[in-house]
Amino acid sequence: MPDMQKFLKHKLLIAIILIISQFAFSQTYTVSGFVKDAASGESLIGANVYDQISGKGIVSNAYGFYSLSFSDSDSIKLMVSYVGYKKYRKNIKLNNHQQINISLEKGKEIEEVVIIAHKSAAGRLGVIVPELESLKQLPTIFGETDILKSIKLYPGVQMGSEGSSHLFVRGGQTDQNLVLLDEVPVYFTNHLGGLVSVLNPAVIKSVKLYKGAFPANYGGRLSSVLDIKSKEGNMKKFRGDISIGVLSINLMLEGPIIKDKLSFLVSGRTSPLGGLYKIAGKVLDLGDVKPRVNYYDLNAKLNYKFSDKNCICILN
Repeated sequence: MPDMQKFLKHKLLIAIILIISQFAFSQTYTVSGFVKDAASGESLIGANVYDQISGKGIVSNAYGFYSLSFSDSDSIKLMVSYVGYKKYRKNIKLNNHQQINISLEKGKEIEEVVIIAHKSAAGRLGVIVPELESLKQLPTIFGETDILKSIKLYPGVQMGSEGSSHLFVRGGQTDQNLVLLDEVPVYFTNHLGGLVSVLNPAVIKSVKLYKGAFPANYGGRLSSVLDIKSKEGNMKKFRGDISIGVLSINLMLEGPIIKDKLSFLVSGRTSPLGGLYKIAGKVLDLGDVKPRVNYYDLNAKLNYKFSDKNCICILN
């Protein structure tokens, strides 16, 4: 009997040692960082970050940030993918917390592939994330690219009249829509009586429309939320863009002040209609009649990156 008690005590001691060693040597490591465009330094929203061994994955947030934690692995095979970019793969040994910033290069262009399928019921209802390039290619009045006019083509969204920039979402009024530009409310969205919106397509990076059941942080409106993010400015090289149309003349400049550290973006628009009216008034000899049909707006952004985790943006 004493031998049996000694044997049980010995087995219990071994079990306790095994439990303590498991907790002592078990460690959770975190792999995090930012996913950006290798050519411009712009953060990539919604990039897929995936470990091929454990099956864990996540998508980058609105700032291009991702974070994955591992507690039962000594190594991972990280794969990062984004539509239109080459895949990134890397084997990582887990021995401490690691910050890995990833720059994706654009992939080769291929011929158009059309895929027709039924929409999955797993997606969130009432949320539309349109592709900007597709919106810019849609035909609009006077050939002017306008994000608000293009959104009217989606179900549940209507315009008050042809050529205007007023949104009526599911029977709501225009003042019941919340329009955010870089998390700042935009209360007046029209120029020239609604012919042109104040949203300059040259500086817009992403658009998300909530037609209903939007999150609590978008409080203050009843009908819809239009969340718009603007570009941060090219961190790699200087570039510019100019467009001339019937209703607007647009000039956009962006580039690095300090490469990979401080960037700027400036875009200005005005209308040529004021000058055309003056010329028409002189030709037609209208006398003192001086119609005032003009507008202008300016978008400016200064983006300074203190570190991989902290940055500050100054908007105008």
